[in-house]
Amino acid sequence: MYQVLLVDDEPMVLQAIAALVPWEAHRTRLIGTADNGCAAYERIVAQTPHIVICDIKMPGMDGLELMARVRAELPEVLFAVLSGYEEFHLARRAMELGVRHYLLKPCNEDEIGRVLDALVAELDERRAEQARVMDLQAELARVRARLSELEGDAADGAEGEPRGKPGLVERMVSYVQQHLADPSINLTHLAKHQFFVSPDYLGRLFRERTGLRFSDFLTMTRIQRAQELWRAEPALTVAEVAERVGFADHTQYFSQVFKKYTGDTPSGFRRRIRRTEDGDGDGQGGEDEHEPGDRVDPPRGGRLRTASVRVERWTARVVEL
Repeated sequence: MYQVLLVDDEPMVLQAIAALVPWEAHRTRLIGTADNGCAAYERIVAQTPHIVICDIKMPGMDGLELMARVRAELPEVLFAVLSGYEEFHLARRAMELGVRHYLLKPCNEDEIGRVLDALVAELDERRAEQARVMDLQAELARVRARLSELEGDAADGAEGEPRGKPGLVERMVSYVQQHLADPSINLTHLAKHQFFVSPDYLGRLFRERTGLRFSDFLTMTRIQRAQELWRAEPALTVAEVAERVGFADHTQYFSQVFKKYTGDTPSGFRRRIRRTEDGDGDGQGGEDEHEPGDRVDPPRGGRLRTASVRVERWTARVVEL
């Protein structure tokens, strides 16, 4: 259950909303009420509720000041604005403070319920993201420990090559990360022109040490780099990013691979990044066109979401070696 604090300077409004809304049906629990901004701020600092439904105009500290202070100190707290029609012009300032939901008085339990459901969905997504990051960090730590154990091991390899050649896998990873824009990179190229060993030996060594096929690692690293580029520069076009990660002149194929491994199209990923930066949830602006030949129906449930988690976990195994 997510905790909710209700703030309004009208006692009748507080009592009515507290009594009428079926909080548990929306996976929430009302932990208390406050009739002014100062009292609300003290309760938020003491209890850190997940959600605050707050009036704008209140004596002392008004709702906007309360939101600004809480956002600076506890940015994880989500707000929904509760206010009258004559105060609707203040919504713009609330939106600038990251508020996405505005309840206009008088509002009924269905309207409040819809807002609660939207806020709960956002909180669920945050928790899932945090869990994924923790999983990736744990997986990376395990792989680093294994690479450390294997470092220096020696045994007979293919064609008489010494298996476990110190630093070979690490140099492969480093080379890929430094030359990711080169579309000619593949296992054969590295084996013959960079490390002067057989492709079979090099591929087997890489897989034994990392648990990945080199081709999977290369593709996933390119997709991860594409995501990093858009997080840093959301205005980059699909063609520009495709060229920077080694898919030069193959924009459509890049889009297909991106969706296969992440469950999202490049344009959809860019929209989400922009929405996060803007903080207004509208997802508008710039070039949000779909890629050539791309299907625009949404990702199909668990399989693609699982693939999205898997690509980040696998690429994390060999990053920062």
